[in-house]
Amino acid sequence: MNIKKYLMYFILNLISYIKNFKRKFEDHTSYEKIPEYDGIFRRTISNWQRRESESLNNPTKSSGDLPAGWKNKAKQIHRDMLKNMEYVSDTHLYGKCEYWATSKEILKYMKGDCEDQAIYVLRELRDAGFPDNKIGVVIVKEHAFACIHITNNDFWLLDNGYISRQIIKASEIFPVKIKGTELKPVCGFNLFDIWTYK
Repeated sequence: MNIKKYLMYFILNLISYIKNFKRKFEDHTSYEKIPEYDGIFRRTISNWQRRESESLNNPTKSSGDLPAGWKNKAKQIHRDMLKNMEYVSDTHLYGKCEYWATSKEILKYMKGDCEDQAIYVLRELRDAGFPDNKIGVVIVKEHAFACIHITNNDFWLLDNGYISRQIIKASEIFPVKIKGTELKPVCGFNLFDIWTYK
């Protein structure tokens, strides 16, 4: 089985356990606390975190409040992604069924699938001064998007257009049905953390 099939299997099983979503941080070294976590999926995220950290010369984790004018900055970054980044499958771009590129690789090609587009937004938010404790990438069934957490229970989603071309609060849209499939946040991650939504 390839990684994409494992990811789909993991996400389908995890979604069945989720009733509501609530942000719950898990230290990225303590995956055993999440019994539904599939080994291949957590290795994919932690492998990406390691490669991304190395490509950025091992930055330190930032925390704090959102920067002044954060919503306008986020809207501009989101617009730039929608305008300048072409959706291309990993198969066409990297010759692999599933590949999680580093932000440097993404910036080189300015192409990628949904998690590449989300990682691009994550990197741009970080570079614009958004603290790590407020930003991330959220995984839903067969899709990913960037997020900005405004409370522990809600976030703004910055999507590539699959769910919305506008920045919208998760509490206003989830769960949502797209192409007959109900989507709910499953888990999220950034450069330093992985969390689940319950």
